[in-house]
Amino acid sequence: MTSPIDAEHVESGQSQRRTPNPYDSPRPDTTVLRRRAVVRPACFAVVTALTAILIAIPGVVMLNQKMQVIPTTTFISGVELNGVAMDNTSVITYSLGIALLFLLSGMYFLALSFKNWSENQSAIRSDRTSH
Repeated sequence: MTSPIDAEHVESGQSQRRTPNPYDSPRPDTTVLRRRAVVRPACFAVVTALTAILIAIPGVVMLNQKMQVIPTTTFISGVELNGVAMDNTSVITYSLGIALLFLLSGMYFLALSFKNWSENQSAIRSDRTSH
């Protein structure tokens, strides 16, 4: 199905050459895209690992207080959340559980980064052998 303008050009014998769009963005460099596919998940892995460490600190401190693995003289008597006292076991469980979830997501991002890196290496090898 052709538009009336295209039909006029075809009937008059004019060729249908397209002029390049001056506002069209250039094609992105594939090496940049390959690098981004590795760097972004690696950065997310680092950020989630650091977040996991920060979230785990209260749980680790309170777990050490409870088990006395490393002798300390400090003591946390309780944690309040919105004026409601929380049990120390709850703080330990939630803190370490959320930190574990962040750590698992960081491991996922690290695995994704490694997968993209290995795919890039195989693509680079195939590019070199095809030339």
